[in-house]
Amino acid sequence: MLGKARLEEMKMIIKQTNLNLVYPRIMEYRKKFANSEEVLQRYFLPSTILPIPDQVQNEVPRIIAQTKNGHSVLNIALTVSSFTTNYNGSFVSDWNKCKDYLAQRCSDIYSIIDNMTENNNTFVGLITNVEIDDLDGTGLEVLKKSLFGEKVIKMGELYDLSCKLTYIYKKQYYINITLQNLREFSAQQYSNGRTYITGERKHTVSASIDINDRYAANNDINYKSKKEAFDEILNITSNIIDNKLENLVRKGEFVYDE
Repeated sequence: MLGKARLEEMKMIIKQTNLNLVYPRIMEYRKKFANSEEVLQRYFLPSTILPIPDQVQNEVPRIIAQTKNGHSVLNIALTVSSFTTNYNGSFVSDWNKCKDYLAQRCSDIYSIIDNMTENNNTFVGLITNVEIDDLDGTGLEVLKKSLFGEKVIKMGELYDLSCKLTYIYKKQYYINITLQNLREFSAQQYSNGRTYITGERKHTVSASIDINDRYAANNDINYKSKKEAFDEILNITSNIIDNKLENLVRKGEFVYDE
């Protein structure tokens, strides 16, 4: 298992996670939420129920809850819920802390959503955004070499590069990994109101790891997503971050068979 020292060696920065839980339209959501709201009290501030008419699109959040330290927001709509977390402090270099944070709070989120949907969830997905620095060259140079090797000389003068890999795992999960170079610029605003780039401060690699059980939902009419699916998605994400991502970024090698 990849320890904290190796994360620091790669300068892997955990930026954000986003959990999305999709389900059929919830009826009488105010009543169902009121009956279960106390489940969130351990980690969340009091929730806000927005005065949104029923005819507004199902995907628009009706209920918003923020975690007590302000790092995460839970949005509950009639057909989808999202839980977005922005990491800082010691969490950004320690995926195990992020994983524990997610496991604890998502356990309570599942309790309330399962009550509201009557355990009738369609699929769940977790997106983890990571920035990787301190590589041998700029983000563009590293990805050109690892993904294309010598073939890249026939592609002209590349400025940016993005590559998405998709796998099917256990005939249940999609494993999606998107790699791209990431530039951070210095800028200055002038008297005419326009902002101009004055230099490039940083050039790294960005990785987006998107794991979901939508494959099963798309191919099995009787499939219902359960919390166990989220638990496995979290473990798959951990395995990729701990054991797979470095080889993919540095060597262009990736196999997921465990």
